[in-house]
Amino acid sequence: MATTTPNYGWTVPTSTDLVKDGATAIETLGDAIDASMNTALGTKKAGTVLLVASTAFTAVSSVSLATSVLTGYKGYRVLYTFTNSGNNQPSLRVRSASTDDSSGNYGSQSIISNDAAISGVGTSTATSWTNLTTTSDVRKTCLNVELWDLNLAAATFGFSDYIRFIDQSASNKSYFRAGFNHNVATAYDGLTLIASTGTMTGDYKVWGING
Repeated sequence: MATTTPNYGWTVPTSTDLVKDGATAIETLGDAIDASMNTALGTKKAGTVLLVASTAFTAVSSVSLATSVLTGYKGYRVLYTFTNSGNNQPSLRVRSASTDDSSGNYGSQSIISNDAAISGVGTSTATSWTNLTTTSDVRKTCLNVELWDLNLAAATFGFSDYIRFIDQSASNKSYFRAGFNHNVATAYDGLTLIASTGTMTGDYKVWGING
């Protein structure tokens, strides 16, 4: 006679059950575990899930994420770490079916701290998200991006942080905090980082966020 597990009450066979009933018992147990996990987590994968481990790019004018990466999650986090070959201020574009959207529907608002000076700048009807970073020399920099509703037929919005440390002195430091949106009710599945001039060398990592 079948019995149940002590915590979740999953039905499991006992040693006296007939062997011929084994397949049915396994199916019943598998369905019960699947249902319990989905209830406990609220989704197939809960929280933040690493989708792409560190992926390098070398001397490129742009770098695009594979279409298959940015699907199936409420939000995404992309961490770019890179150096520039010149005085470069990269921007971002969303993609659909491996094609960048260059329409004038990008807007952003940034708070900028350069050394001791603080300022702000905003854009609208731009062809990419700009003012997310400063023009930079060849030192290592970091751009952290969060995107929400990218896969929905609705406006995409997000946030980013950018930091550049050249040395440990009181000068030569930059920090940007930006909010941005793409005001088109279209589902997208990709993202491209584009150099304004020169090339970029570094890596990126991608996480999916359930919410």
